[in-house]
Amino acid sequence: MDERGEHYQDPALIFPGPVALVAGPGSGKTTRLAARIKHFVEDQGANPDEITVITFTGEAARNMKERLTPPAKDGMPDVTLPPEQHPKLICTMHSLGRRIILEHAARLGIGSNAGLLTQWRHRQMLFEDAARLCNEPADFGRECDRRKQTHGVPADERQGRVLGTYWRILDACNVIDYDDQIILAC
Repeated sequence: MDERGEHYQDPALIFPGPVALVAGPGSGKTTRLAARIKHFVEDQGANPDEITVITFTGEAARNMKERLTPPAKDGMPDVTLPPEQHPKLICTMHSLGRRIILEHAARLGIGSNAGLLTQWRHRQMLFEDAARLCNEPADFGRECDRRKQTHGVPADERQGRVLGTYWRILDACNVIDYDDQIILAC
């Protein structure tokens, strides 16, 4: 009940479609989302295989799985579900992107066993190599890397050549840039 004595209906439970919950650390996001999942599965008869939970970090995905797994934590609302009622897909947006990419690898011209470039220093070295292959100095490659990270697209044709060469190097190595997973999946 609210302060007027009226029954409070949590918008996270009654809103019928997708929801984005944005709040600071420790504010109860995971518990509210777990309550929403439990509500859909137990009260609305939703198929857990049709629920996808996308988090920003791997830690948030692990916390969601833990929160749904019995027994409930002391002092916390019981938002647990039997394991067979858990959504099959609780992941980060990057891991969902990778899953989609690998599922459609042939269509994208990517090997089904493609590696993932996650180390910033390795990416920087490959951008430096790409710049040199385009007869540009290595520091221009680092500039192209920074531009890709901040804007996603090259500033001009010169940077575009370096970026294209960078992608050809990745293709030759059967590797996907970590940051490209989301855009490739789209």
